[in-house]
Amino acid sequence: MRAWLESDEITVNTNAGNWPTPDTAALWARFRTEALSDGIQKWSVERYKQLLDIEAFPPSGLYRIVTDEGDGGTWLATPDYQKIAVFKKTVIDPKPSVFSGRLPGNTRLVDALRVGCGKLHWPPADA
Repeated sequence: MRAWLESDEITVNTNAGNWPTPDTAALWARFRTEALSDGIQKWSVERYKQLLDIEAFPPSGLYRIVTDEGDGGTWLATPDYQKIAVFKKTVIDPKPSVFSGRLPGNTRLVDALRVGCGKLHWPPADA
C-alpha cells in the first residue's frame, strides 16, 4: 500500500485537490500525509532546459519555478512568487519539491533544477 500511496499517479491526483472527490479531498490528503509520514521519502535531483513563451529576455538571475493550479501553467517567478513568464510546456510537479530556474542572460532558455520526490516528466519545448 505504501508504494501505491507514494506513486506518481496518486501524488498527482492528491495534489490536484479534488481527488478522490471534491468533498473528500482534504480528508484523503490528510490520511495520505499521515500514512507516509513514518517513512523516509526518496528525493531525486533532475535538470531540464525549457523555453519561456515570451519574446523578450527576462533579466539574468535565479528564479523559482511554480505551477499555477488556476491557469494550469508552469511559470518562472521571482523569489517572492511574482510571475515573470510562462513556459512553453507545462508540467505537473509531484510535491514536495524545490524547483528553481536560472537564466544566464539574453536568452529564453531556462536551466531548471528540481529536487523532490517522485519522477517528473517535462516534455522538451520546441524552439
